[in-house]
Amino acid sequence: MVESPTDFFAVLRAALDGGDAATLVDRMNSATIERYGLDQCEAYAASVAGTGLDAEVLAVRDLASWDYVTDGVSTAITDVVEADLERTVNGQIMPQTTHWQLVDGRYTWFTDCGSPV
Repeated sequence: MVESPTDFFAVLRAALDGGDAATLVDRMNSATIERYGLDQCEAYAASVAGTGLDAEVLAVRDLASWDYVTDGVSTAITDVVEADLERTVNGQIMPQTTHWQLVDGRYTWFTDCGSPV
């Protein structure tokens, strides 16, 4: 069974709300871990776990290719959905676009864990 983007967002949100750093790392995309190293990604996940995520998914686009660009490094990624979120941060409503890759029937997320290794 293939996970839906909405189901994945619920997993991600529960991990951020509940302080579950292990799930954040488990669902982190391999390109992120390769770029920053497992130690930095675990430290980053621990720093954001429990901070919460006040957001809702407004739209999800079909699978496509996308360039994952952080810290001057770019990686072409396939099978990515682009999700438009509406986040509330300190009472301010802000739009945000995020990307999730479908890997073996479940979605993974991308982030900037620090300095590339």
